[in-house]
Amino acid sequence: MLINRQVLGYRLLLIIFIACLLGHQPDINAKPKKKHVSLQLRWYHQFQFAGYYAALEQGFYRQAGLEVSLIEGGLDRPYAIDQVLESNAEFGVSTSGLVLEYLRGKPVITLATIFQKSPATWLMRAESKIKSPSDFAGKSVNLFEDSTELKAMFAYDGIPLKKIQFQQNGEGIEELIAGSSSVIEAYVTNEPFILKQKGIKYRLIQPINYGIDFYGDNLFTHWQFLQDNPKIVKAFVEASLKGWEYAFKHEEEIIQLIHQRYAPQKSLEHLRYEAEEMRKLILPELIQLGHINPNRWQFIAKTFKKLGLTDQDSDLKSFIYQPKASVNFQKYIVPGILLVIFSLVGWFVVGWYIKINRRLKLALKEIKTLQGIIPICSYCHSILDEEGDWSELEAYMYKHSDATFSHGICPKCVPGIMKEISDLKTN
Repeated sequence: MLINRQVLGYRLLLIIFIACLLGHQPDINAKPKKKHVSLQLRWYHQFQFAGYYAALEQGFYRQAGLEVSLIEGGLDRPYAIDQVLESNAEFGVSTSGLVLEYLRGKPVITLATIFQKSPATWLMRAESKIKSPSDFAGKSVNLFEDSTELKAMFAYDGIPLKKIQFQQNGEGIEELIAGSSSVIEAYVTNEPFILKQKGIKYRLIQPINYGIDFYGDNLFTHWQFLQDNPKIVKAFVEASLKGWEYAFKHEEEIIQLIHQRYAPQKSLEHLRYEAEEMRKLILPELIQLGHINPNRWQFIAKTFKKLGLTDQDSDLKSFIYQPKASVNFQKYIVPGILLVIFSLVGWFVVGWYIKINRRLKLALKEIKTLQGIIPICSYCHSILDEEGDWSELEAYMYKHSDATFSHGICPKCVPGIMKEISDLKTN
């Protein structure tokens, strides 16, 4: 019985040992094979995308097994959402309008939020007659397709969108400087600096002052690309956020980098202004870079529906990226092997101890049974037992030990026995 248990134990441990060796499963944390991907930026090269430049130049993407190309955006460039949906780029940067496209059935998913507050604003000269959202009625203004928070401001203030003519063919800040446009869409982190440098007084009308507190730039991808390449997406997001962290810790270094390699037309003072204003919107010291608040997205989605920009319910389960938690089994292989080895040794020692202990108990039992003075008849060799009865030697030994007897004749007794047999024959 003991041997069977030991064999069963050894077999069980052998199974565990094999499982440890074969248990190395694919890990989402593992680096993907080197893969080339592209990121479509929303605007021209500037500090607005500092984290991605840092991730590229510091080798964070390369360390993650990725080769990354950054595609510049701008007035004459395709929208990031269209680029990703048409597979011209794997990743893109967009505004809170991303969730509106999702509610309209577009397969997009947000991966990380960079701007916790939107920098989008209406910018006009100080002498402009436009002083509130209601003054836009009857006006023609240029607006990017995904600048939904600027549209939401009008609807939230009770101004029908059909009363405003939205166009997408303007030249931005140049029109405002030349006086050919009275108001333009802008970022508080960028265009106001240009007007300050030229001595032009200006005024801002910001959505946040009218109840529209949306996210700003968001990193996103195509839903199907995420399903097909979860490791690549995870690696890209992590490397990008690492880049943003580096950019804010080494701000001046990244400013110099952008000026030298990406945006030489922008002065260092302009880039420093942009970095300073961005800190107020990204809040890197207070909020974790890339943080996504599902409730905030829910509010944004409900706002769009309330304003009549969509009629879809705001079920965002497939919109917000949630990387799967995983366990790296590889790091447990060596400890697992050691555990199995020690367990096998332990089982062997315990089995050996039980076996020896059993034999010792049996030996002690025999010794205890036969020790002391045993009364025996000197004539017939019967033994007086503890109950006062005389028993034959064989019966006594059988009762008090595991010994058995086999009968024979020793060489010393053979002559005597043969004489007795001879005498019996003679008589």
